Amino acid sequence: LERPGTIRGQALAANPTALMQLVVELQDPACDTERIEAIVTRDPGLSYRLLRCVNSAAYGLARRIESLHEAVVFLGTATVRNLTCLLLLSNTGGQPRELLRMAMFRARFCELFAGVCGLTERSRHFTVGLLSLFGALLEQPLEKLLVDLPLSAELKGALLRFEGDAGRILAGLVSLERADWNPLLSIVNAPERIQ
Repeated sequence: LERPGTIRGQALAANPTALMQLVVELQDPACDTERIEAIVTRDPGLSYRLLRCVNSAAYGLARRIESLHEAVVFLGTATVRNLTCLLLLSNTGGQPRELLRMAMFRARFCELFAGVCGLTERSRHFTVGLLSLFGALLEQPLEKLLVDLPLSAELKGALLRFEGDAGRILAGLVSLERADWNPLLSIVNAPERIQ
């Protein structure tokens, strides 16, 4: 019945290599829950954070989920991808928090704008928005970072040359950040040009 002592320590951090691998795995259309679970179990920090997330009040579950398999199945690949990207970005170290917020804003904006335009695969647009600031966050050229990521040619084209639907939306968002509304307005006024 002693008063418990306070133990101070650092929170478990997710391994950036495992996170990057998971992000890439999630881009594969054939990705299944077993493959995701296999990557997550390699990193105790990531496993802990996923279980903490799924058992948080935000999901309001009647019972506690205690296995990673249940967590991945319950959250779904889209939510696991988003959470993983957040964990990866939060581990970038001494970068300004505003840069992290900007990356998340870009990701969400691209995802929602794709929905407004009636585009499918909104998760790919989320990924393009999120990865667009990886170069700044990791202080390396984006071209160099993408060499190590086995992303599809479509995603690389969108990130590096603003190609395809996702690239045009990203280009419009970058213009919007510079107070130039015209590229996004042209997409909204003529959605057939993006399809």
